[in-house]
Amino acid sequence: MYLNKYDFLNPALGISSASRIYFGKGPKDLKVEEAAVLVGMLKNSSLYNPRRRPNMVRDRRNVVLREMAKYGYIDEKQRDQLRALPLTLDYSPEGHNDGTATYFREYVRSWMANWVKKNPKDKNFSIHIRQL
Repeated sequence: MYLNKYDFLNPALGISSASRIYFGKGPKDLKVEEAAVLVGMLKNSSLYNPRRRPNMVRDRRNVVLREMAKYGYIDEKQRDQLRALPLTLDYSPEGHNDGTATYFREYVRSWMANWVKKNPKDKNFSIHIRQL
């Protein structure tokens, strides 16, 4: 659940979106080193932003790989091979008009704009909130 809601930035919300935006593929198609980048971002996606700080992100990826070897998910030889790889991205940002169900998003946007016009903010809204 956490991976599906985490904000990976650029505007990647959730692991599926992040894997498409940063690597151009779905989560199940990620290589180990690519998945390690996204896992490393969980510590602080702003600090470990691969577009802004690739060296820090590579180092963080390598920490994740070290931990994977420590707990037996990969062996030490594989860890060493993966650590030697450069950080490679296939950055493909998605806008609001990209991805799935763009027609539905546009419908919801239009519906919400009409709803806001028909339901203006109550002038006493802040008073009601303070009373709660």
